[in-house]
Amino acid sequence: MADRSKAGSGRLVNPLDLELLRDRRNTALAYRGKGLVTPNGVPVADRARRVVEVILDDLRTCRRVPLVGTCLQVPEDFTCYEIHVRRLEYGGSGAAELDGCCAKDPLLSGVLRDAEEIGEVRGALKFLDERGGWQRLWGELGDAERAAVEVLVGRNRGYLALALALAAGGIDAKGYARGVWKVRQRTDEVFWRDDAAGQFEYFEEVRRDGWKVERYLGAYVDELEVLVDGGESDTLEFKATLRKNLRTGKVDAAVLGSSLKTIAGFLNADGGVLAIGVADDGSVTKDVVSVDELDNRDKYLRHLFTKMKEAFGEATAAGVTARFERLRGNWVCVVRCGNSGVPVFAALRKDLEEFFVRSGPGTLSLSIREAVRYIRQRFPEYEG
Repeated sequence: MADRSKAGSGRLVNPLDLELLRDRRNTALAYRGKGLVTPNGVPVADRARRVVEVILDDLRTCRRVPLVGTCLQVPEDFTCYEIHVRRLEYGGSGAAELDGCCAKDPLLSGVLRDAEEIGEVRGALKFLDERGGWQRLWGELGDAERAAVEVLVGRNRGYLALALALAAGGIDAKGYARGVWKVRQRTDEVFWRDDAAGQFEYFEEVRRDGWKVERYLGAYVDELEVLVDGGESDTLEFKATLRKNLRTGKVDAAVLGSSLKTIAGFLNADGGVLAIGVADDGSVTKDVVSVDELDNRDKYLRHLFTKMKEAFGEATAAGVTARFERLRGNWVCVVRCGNSGVPVFAALRKDLEEFFVRSGPGTLSLSIREAVRYIRQRFPEYEG
């Protein structure tokens, strides 16, 4: 959960004074013209414009928001910003760290032996079973989904199974609330004896939590859908797979090299997005992780970053972010690249470095003379 301990050390400001700042790469949250940061100093910004719009819209439902200088604290009321902070500052816990939550969850610990007979939770349990259990599903979630699960578990008494099903799209916000309410009614004698008005108020609060999670996660889906529908461009490239040649059915170093060339081209130009799991015609590869013969999403991302470090070096690879996002019911690996402050050379073959740049919807390899001219113009202060 996000730490609210600093919330009282600043001032409370009117959320209507918050605004958006946009540049070519990011949309940022600002207060009176100054970009805001999280309690750990991470800019409240994202390449996905819709994400920051959703955060701003949600914050404006608060009466006041806590601010320390340009540091936006987490409000007492639950907002999408809390999920965003969790994702940016803390990342996802390992599955082992969630064992304690599993032990507290009546649906996963065996406390409710007849859980499957409860209609309100049957869909979630079936969804988890179809996805190979909660640990496997957790391993497949992206950072945003993991952050949402952790926040929900912290807020709503540890209903891990239902939070996972919601974040992964197995149930909706109303289904999540109905499940939490029904399980608590079955396991909490005090709650069971509470008056109807109190139970209804609790249900509405949990439903609002679920709805905020849907809005935040849906913002990524919406943004990706808009990008893909627009087709390839100088800042967007599609690759059906990361390393599998679909014509031969074999893992092919040339296929991986094509993605690495695109990333290098983006870094040497104005940045861009590489969507792995999307074909040239915009169709989505079904289960790209299995197609590329990698065990799960975590290993997929680790493999990608290992290859980037080998090709570009540790420092350059650190300037690239990648996560899995849902698109039309499937997972797509979305690699987001900024524009590098120094030239990026790609070592895709032994003892040979190449220089790539983005040109329209394609990536070009420059000759030595062309590369020198481009670097002088693009990176005038570079002395490497």
